[in-house]
Amino acid sequence: MLHPATELRYVNASIGYGVFATATIPAGTFVWITDDVDIVLQSNHVENLPALIRDDIRKFSYRNKDGSYVLPWDLARYVNHSCDANVRDLGSVGGIAVRDIHVDDEINSEYSTILADPFECHCQSVQCRKIISSQDILDHWECWDGQIKNVLHLVREVPQPILHCIKNDEYHKAIIKTIFGDQTITLPSHKDFL
Repeated sequence: MLHPATELRYVNASIGYGVFATATIPAGTFVWITDDVDIVLQSNHVENLPALIRDDIRKFSYRNKDGSYVLPWDLARYVNHSCDANVRDLGSVGGIAVRDIHVDDEINSEYSTILADPFECHCQSVQCRKIISSQDILDHWECWDGQIKNVLHLVREVPQPILHCIKNDEYHKAIIKTIFGDQTITLPSHKDFL
């Protein structure tokens, strides 16, 4: 689930479309959360699909730690990479804003943590690495983790309009407990959707 203060816009011919903020999203806000509606496809299934379908799944999905592809059902599939991302991922739970995202700012993420194949970057950031690969995490993890640690204290203080979408399983509950401590957070139950 993508934060509701977002919309899809055309960026340019080399990038295509991207997701932009329609209101200020404060640092510490969950910007996207993996939810029960996202489609999870096993890698062997994806590899056996026709090329056109397989290529689109690779383009619009991200890889889970088990190698499966997660295809977001909403506009989250259009969040582009940036070497100076304003959203950092918290594993497969979701991503939080590591700085304020202002109206008309493009929302972007770090792809090296979720991809299988290297790609040429066109993010135009001053920090652009030109080629993005899964090995980048070895060189940058301390900086990226530091960005997350710098905003975790804000998570409890800013509005969290999509927190209710976090999966109600032990892994995701443990992550939320780590972030929120003993503060009571109500997570959805599958019976809530019946």
